Amino acid sequence: MMTKQLIVAMLLIQGASLSAMDFVDDVEDTLVDAGTALVAAGTAVQEMTMDAMKEQAKSFLKDQFFGNIVQLDLFTVKTVMVDFSDVTEWADGKGNTLLHRLAGFSPDEELIRFLLGRGADPMAQNNSGETAEVLARKFKNEVMLRSLEAFAKESWVSEFDADAIRAQAMNMMQGQMQQEVANMGPEQLKQLEEMKNGLLDEGLPEELRQGMAPGQEDQMYRMILFAMPNLSLVDLRKLVARKPSCVTWQDLQTGNTFLHLLALRSEDEALIRFWIGCDGIDLTAINNQGYTVRNLATNKGNKVMLNVLDQVESVAKADVDMDEVLDKVLDELDAAGTNSDDDEGFFG
Repeated sequence: MMTKQLIVAMLLIQGASLSAMDFVDDVEDTLVDAGTALVAAGTAVQEMTMDAMKEQAKSFLKDQFFGNIVQLDLFTVKTVMVDFSDVTEWADGKGNTLLHRLAGFSPDEELIRFLLGRGADPMAQNNSGETAEVLARKFKNEVMLRSLEAFAKESWVSEFDADAIRAQAMNMMQGQMQQEVANMGPEQLKQLEEMKNGLLDEGLPEELRQGMAPGQEDQMYRMILFAMPNLSLVDLRKLVARKPSCVTWQDLQTGNTFLHLLALRSEDEALIRFWIGCDGIDLTAINNQGYTVRNLATNKGNKVMLNVLDQVESVAKADVDMDEVLDKVLDELDAAGTNSDDDEGFFG
């Protein structure tokens, strides 16, 4: 059965803002834990399949587009088109397509030309029998009329690089999430915590994973690592177990690895030693400003991080089995009761 946090996760994958996550509650306030049935428009859906989840996301995005909730711009449309190639065919209850909507007010010639070049039908009629051209003349939209005339004379195909758009969207979404998390109230933080726990404990259903484009699953876990507060040692262990490569991930905006963040924000020795002990860790990785972990720890005065780095480098020079040493240290920390499994996390 699909849980609420996975519905939220799916919407985030589609690019929905965290501030819009009330949509999940508006569907019917809550998902019933016993049976986890989603009640939508009075119909109980016993299990959300990949197709059903995409339809939910599609319905949400259409409401955003045609309800004047979001401003239509080229990047937004391209981002949605990554997962919904039929966006040029979407229409509201009155039969208006995106071209119809743009004909009413938009001077965005680049967006209009892009839609035409990706299959938007300039001859499509709304429920009143009006084409985009009819509306453009009605509202005196010279930009739309000029674009339609040019396309009628010589059509074109608009370039569309889905991988490049997805990467750019991931970058922007992670930055947006980091900003929104900083301003969240208790209820929103609780919802975010539920999503995190669901992803770390249960993972994504196989059906959902199979329907994702390359990198989309990692995107969810990347946001947990770089945008979520109060990650504990338990959280990090679960994350590494699910995504071992996460130790090499870099923040899409700053280039920081998680170890860079620990150098800046944490003096929790257990967290630092655990992360440094993970396979594949690169202590020489540099961020976008050219700083290594040691650089940041020095600038921040993080003596715990610097001490651990010194020990690691000393052991490396002595050609000692580092995994064995770190395992021993963690065992000692556990025995001493200093393991931070039950702590609030390095942001706490």
